[in-house]
Parts: sequence; C-alpha cells; structure tokens
Amino acid sequence: MAFGAWRPRLLLKAAVWRRSSYADAPSNGIPTASNRYGYDLRLMSARSYLAEHMSPRTYSVARLPLRVLPSRRQHYARQARIENALGFKQDRIVRRGPFAGMHYTDDSFGSSLAPKLLGSYELELHEAIEQMIACQDIKTVVNVGSAEGYYAVGFALRCPEASVYAYDSSPFARRLCRRMAVLNGVADRVLVSGRAGPETLRRVVGAGSLVLSDCEGCEKALIDPSTVPELLEANMIIELHDFVDPTISSSIQRRFEGSHNVELVDSRLRDPAIFRDPLERLAPADRAHALEEGRPGPMQWAVITL
Repeated sequence: MAFGAWRPRLLLKAAVWRRSSYADAPSNGIPTASNRYGYDLRLMSARSYLAEHMSPRTYSVARLPLRVLPSRRQHYARQARIENALGFKQDRIVRRGPFAGMHYTDDSFGSSLAPKLLGSYELELHEAIEQMIACQDIKTVVNVGSAEGYYAVGFALRCPEASVYAYDSSPFARRLCRRMAVLNGVADRVLVSGRAGPETLRRVVGAGSLVLSDCEGCEKALIDPSTVPELLEANMIIELHDFVDPTISSSIQRRFEGSHNVELVDSRLRDPAIFRDPLERLAPADRAHALEEGRPGPMQWAVITL
C-alpha cells in the first residue's frame, strides 16, 4: 500500500488514542491504574495495528508519525542518541547478564532496547534465572508475553535440550521473535504463536516446565492451578501488574503457597557505576537514562519454585 494511502488513516488513529489517553475509562478495553500507563498501552496498540497490516520494512517507516507525538518525541530522540553512542546500531549483541552473547534483532517490543543489550534488563531476576538454569532440569520453557524474544530465545540458548513456546498477541512481536530465533540458530526449538489461554497452558506445561509470564495484568486469570493444574508441576517467574489490579500479587501468592516457594522480588533503581565501562561513552546525564526500561513505575515479580 502506498504511503499516501494509509498515512492519514494512521495519523487519525494515533491522534484519537492520544486524545483519549488521559480519560479515566480506557478506549482499548484494558484496565489501567494510571493515565500514563494507559497512554503507553495505546501507543503499543498503534504499533501492533501498523505491524499487522504491513511488512517489517514498511513498518519501520510507518511508525515515524507515532514517534513524533509531542509526549514521546524527546524520549525517542534521546534513546536513539544513546544507542548510537553505545554502538548498538552496528553491534546488536547482549553484553552481559544471563543471555550474554545473544544476537539481537533491530527493535525491542514494549520496552527499551538499550538495557537489553547492556545486560541490565530485569537485573532483579538474574540470580533466580541462573539458579533455575543450574539447578533445574528444564525440558520446556513457556513464555507468555514473549515480545521480541529476549527470554524465549535467551532460554533456548542457555537450555539446549529444552523446547520453547513463545506466545504474544502482537503480530509484529511474533515476527521479531522468529527473526531473533533465526539469528541465534534456535529457530527449530522456538515455536512462536499468538494468544495463550488456560487450554494452551494445559497442553504445553508439565513436569520440567518453566513458565515466564508478562501479560499486562492477565496473569490473575491465566496463572491459576484451578484451571491449569499442570502449573503445580512447574517453576514460574511471573511479572505482577498490581497497578492494573491490586489483588494480583496476593492472589498469585495464595494459589501457590502450599505447593511452591513463592518469593516476591521488587524492582530497584539501577546504578550506572555497575555498567561503567560501556556507559562511560555517554554524557553523565544520559547514563541513568540508558538503563531505564520504560516502565510505568515500580514493578514486582513472583519467583515461584518447587
């Protein structure tokens, strides 16, 4: 489709989402606890809409109107400057962390790219991930909300005997995930699919499974042993979205406290000094920004182990 044919439609759609982003009732049907988070979700939805209707190459041009919305222009300009200064345009390889050496695709879906390539992304979980890889016989990895494949492809590399099931509702995220699996030579073990419901989990989860969930508040309905009893045999890392529903954390804890060890892990501020070597190329004001993951606020994860 020619640029002129879809550009007015795109700009109108983006403008409508932006105008409604400060309303109490979200127009996209996703419950929100803050207007900022609601706006971020609408921006992600706009990108998904674009990706569903055009090729990845055309998408890279089509998303430009979204990038110049006033509330995001400064953020994207700064991110691009940081990525260029760190050499990420030429060398897209994860520097450190549990997936060091992983080759990366040219985009990150739903979160910032720089922390993933630096190896600081979800630093709070690195110890738990290493323990699970070292101590557990992981046969199956089930990643709900896989985005571009940071965890799906990363675990495929670290657990060469495991089968990986990656689920994401975004067509663009799924294309990125497949591309990254190819880049890292694990495409034969990473099965990428769309939405995952309880029936999906019943089919793929079992003994030796590791379940990773980041499904924007749907974890309360999905991660439930009363509908998916196979979860009682699995280890899990669940990102909790209590700003969507304040009862999520307590519900997840209560469901697994009798069968698993449940540890709640809180997000924490990043110390740029830990990553001094790569960040010394940046201006001091940009060093902390390079480690920001694009989250709406403090986060929490449930690390659930047998």
